[in-house]
Amino acid sequence: MRNTALETKGTEYYLALKYPVTLRELSEEEGGGFLATIPALEEKTFLADGETPAEALEALDALRQELIPQLVSRGVAIPEPNAQADEAESYSGSLMLRVSRQLHGRLVAAAKRNGISLNKFAAELLACGLGERSAIETLRNQNQSLGRP
Repeated sequence: MRNTALETKGTEYYLALKYPVTLRELSEEEGGGFLATIPALEEKTFLADGETPAEALEALDALRQELIPQLVSRGVAIPEPNAQADEAESYSGSLMLRVSRQLHGRLVAAAKRNGISLNKFAAELLACGLGERSAIETLRNQNQSLGRP
């Protein structure tokens, strides 16, 4: 089923939208460099890396210009930046998790080895896991659209 709102607004409309971008430095274990993402579109795997912040941002913009027309042509719903910002403001940013004592201990030890707080370490693990999951889902969707299992 096609998304008529996408067809009415068109590719140029979505390419002109200004989405907030996040940029973070990658650790040596992650390969170094920088990772740029568009959080409002993360489920569509809008993420790119580069050796410098500028390279990561340029790669992300090139990816955005390539993927948005493909998504529009397939009728995939693309969220607009304001709707995502309003939704994000409704969350406190606080999350409480219950884990086993063993996992808690392993997380504390790993955070100490990395010289960061447990809270920051857990947040980084969640963000990395979410990014990897989004990338895997996008690859699966792309393979399915190409008729691959």
